[in-house]
Amino acid sequence: MDPKKRKRLASKGWTVGSAQDLLELSDEEMQIVEMKATLIAAVRIRRERKGITQAELAKKIGSSMSRISKLENGASEISFKLALRALIALGVSKKKIGETILRAT
Repeated sequence: MDPKKRKRLASKGWTVGSAQDLLELSDEEMQIVEMKATLIAAVRIRRERKGITQAELAKKIGSSMSRISKLENGASEISFKLALRALIALGVSKKKIGETILRAT
């Protein structure tokens, strides 16, 4: 955020912080959130590049289109496992998945 804007907000009584501050997440919890968000983005990008629909991806991994939609929209109840299964089904190597996770940290 622009330092001038931050100062102006603070002078009016607003508290400016990060999502980590707001949600009171530890550094470790924040890293997990960032890793999951990175994997989710990778699923959507790879699926769109391959030109397949959410329904087609769901069928490949034995899931439902609504779960793929929830995955791509970052629903909290969606697991890392589903994101990993989707990436593998999309042809992403373990090495590339690892590199993707490392970029998030």
